[in-house]
Amino acid sequence: MTTSRSGGPSLGLQWLAGPAFAVSLLAAITEAAILIMAASPPTAYAGLVVSVFGVLLSRQAAWSGIVAVSAAPLVATAVAGHPLVLWTIAVFTSFSVALRGLPGLWVGLLAGLASFAAVTIHDDLGLVNATAITALAMTLTAAATGSALRNHERYKSELLQRAEDAVASRESEANRRVVQERVRIARDLHDVVGHEVA
Repeated sequence: MTTSRSGGPSLGLQWLAGPAFAVSLLAAITEAAILIMAASPPTAYAGLVVSVFGVLLSRQAAWSGIVAVSAAPLVATAVAGHPLVLWTIAVFTSFSVALRGLPGLWVGLLAGLASFAAVTIHDDLGLVNATAITALAMTLTAAATGSALRNHERYKSELLQRAEDAVASRESEANRRVVQERVRIARDLHDVVGHEVA
């Protein structure tokens, strides 16, 4: 199966982007339920709103969506919220947009460094913070995995196309030789008949 003209995944990989999107939304719904049960103030929802907006936006405008999703943990930290669920959403969204065509390295760095900064600021443990390093590593890994899967699918598609082209070329060459042989036989037959008539 071939990749789409936009560089997104073919139908062979399209099914992977859907579950990543669904997991992001499920995590957002769960976080919203937790905030509601904890009777959190309205400002506590700010990061979640930005994150959900980014996830939804990433389906149509991948760069804008991943920027919003990356900003969500920082927004949550700015309003004294916890960035854990939001950087988890950033991990799945990074995978999804890299799978659909964005460069994995830049997506991973953008979302990963934003998550790293948010967790570092929230935990106030300095740069050597296991959770912050995990957020960065997981986001980079997710984006790299999405990009690698997309490139592998593209490579398989190119191999398949080359094989189809080789078969078509071989058939074309065989047909050309058959036509040449028929022309040679017709020419020989014409010469024999002409000689007999003469």
